[in-house]
Amino acid sequence: MKTSHVICMVVASLLYFNVECVAQIVKVTEFGVRPDTGQDVSSGVLRAIKAAKARPGAVLQFPKGRYDFWPVKEHFAHYFISNHDAVDNRAVAIPLEGAKHLTLDGQGSAFVFHGPMLPISIVDATDVTLRNFSVDYETQHFLTTKVMAAVGDSVTVTVLAGQKYSVSGGRLTLFAEGWSAQATASLEIDPATMAVALNARDNFKLSAARIAEGLPGELMISGLPSDPKIGHVLLFRAVDRPDPAIWTSNSKNISVKNVAVHSALGMAFLAQKSQDIHVDGLDVTLTPGSGRYITTNADALHFSNCKGKLLIENGIYENMLDDGINVHGSYLRVEKLIAPRTVLLAWGHPQTFGFTFAEKGELLEFVASRTSLPYFRAHVTDAMAPDDHHVQIVLDRDMPSSLHVGDNVDNVDWRPTVVYRHNTVRRIRSRGALFSTTSGVLVEDNRFENLSSAGVMLPETGSKWFESTPSRDVAIRRNTFRDTNLAQPSQGAILIGERTPSMKPDDGYNYSNVSIEDNDFELLEPHVLQASSVDGLLFRANRLAISGDYSPQPFHATASVTLAHSRCIHIENNTFPAETRSVPLREIDTSLVRIDKQPGTTEARDWDAVCSRSAPETVSESLGH
Repeated sequence: MKTSHVICMVVASLLYFNVECVAQIVKVTEFGVRPDTGQDVSSGVLRAIKAAKARPGAVLQFPKGRYDFWPVKEHFAHYFISNHDAVDNRAVAIPLEGAKHLTLDGQGSAFVFHGPMLPISIVDATDVTLRNFSVDYETQHFLTTKVMAAVGDSVTVTVLAGQKYSVSGGRLTLFAEGWSAQATASLEIDPATMAVALNARDNFKLSAARIAEGLPGELMISGLPSDPKIGHVLLFRAVDRPDPAIWTSNSKNISVKNVAVHSALGMAFLAQKSQDIHVDGLDVTLTPGSGRYITTNADALHFSNCKGKLLIENGIYENMLDDGINVHGSYLRVEKLIAPRTVLLAWGHPQTFGFTFAEKGELLEFVASRTSLPYFRAHVTDAMAPDDHHVQIVLDRDMPSSLHVGDNVDNVDWRPTVVYRHNTVRRIRSRGALFSTTSGVLVEDNRFENLSSAGVMLPETGSKWFESTPSRDVAIRRNTFRDTNLAQPSQGAILIGERTPSMKPDDGYNYSNVSIEDNDFELLEPHVLQASSVDGLLFRANRLAISGDYSPQPFHATASVTLAHSRCIHIENNTFPAETRSVPLREIDTSLVRIDKQPGTTEARDWDAVCSRSAPETVSESLGH
């Protein structure tokens, strides 16, 4: 073995991170892989990965060019992937299972995938870096059409070139490489903005419409719930999400830098049961010159049941069919009390199940289904899965009599700290950023633009998506929100909670210690914030303006700030346009509200006494370093 190789191995081992030495570079060209041939490189890349994994600190290097991947028999795997369709066996192009101290460097290459497959998997890995490449699919799972005419309830569209489809029995079937499915939904897009059209919502009842083919490439649709505008794009899809582009599971110290995802059959980047992840300069953007309108079938970034620090920065996320980022855990439902300390839990969401929920020594929290408020905690002494959809847990203490079948259970030890900064989220059909964690969130210096729904959301999803948990210690500062809520203009650009009618005035609160400071809101309508079930909210030095990018919209009779079932609210030094000042605030079941420098309001006398807790502004300082 060469001396340089020995030195590099020793240094890599001592420093516990990637060290790039000449002897440690593994070039895929050494294994018969050549760029720009249009040939399948899958088998050669698998051999190169095996060689790189055998050398601690190795850099798996792709000379710059285009590399095409097809599914190959050498690597199929059965994975449980959060928030994606269940697939028995997935073809994996670049499997980095068990990798230690490995860097994959594309040197600016384009990775193009053919047919349903998982491009990159990082499983049971430590200290893995992905950098300098793009991910794309040769074909997407959509049909893109242009609206040519609309008469009565009949719409005529033309199919944009290069797409395959068939019509039979009034139904539309979509085709892509290695895939076909019946279209079940449609969505209207404004080609002038490249965003979802104003006031357009998903039509998930396409089966109620009738579709016929006229001339080749011409479709006539009747029975749509609303007529799309002539000249707009009407997108047809099957609402499937088989594979993310990049997936990491049971791994730690993962880094993604200078990577672009131009299309994905699910999410662009998904991490589950992983810790300490840095995503820097991951761009989810349209393929240049492709004429496409959509990047990913689902979210740009998704973190499910992670812990440690998640740092996401300097990214552009555009034209996804779901959220910009979603960070959450998983609620499992109580299905059966077996013994005083033994309980059977069931996974709640049909796309999330099968992976490890809890292990010995971890802390679980039991949550009332009616209020999403916790009432009991205990440590795990044993856990086993009788099948893919259930987990049997043994605790170190008896469960209380207040426990009910249907209540939710969360793993407290898997709640990450999140820093989300210097990102742009634009032109998507859903929300910009969702955070569900109690370990702290910093959202700073981002831009949210042309979204169908809210820019930032702190959700409570214990009954539908089963994504835990209501957040606390959240700082949202120096962001720009422009033309959010295109499909829901009367909803707040920032949305905290979705209070259910079952919440009572004397119930507790789901969220706490939230600060919203120094943000710019340029909106269609003056609805900045909707907050429910919050204990401790600072809303200070924010600026609101009406954008004027779309034709003037009639203002709904809703205040700029709406509060429900909340307390300890401090509103100070915000700038509202003249047309909104008559109704800047609306309160329902809310107490202890202090408003400074706002005419016609009074300060709550008991605010200082009752609300003396750590100031919300300290959140940003503790997370920003």
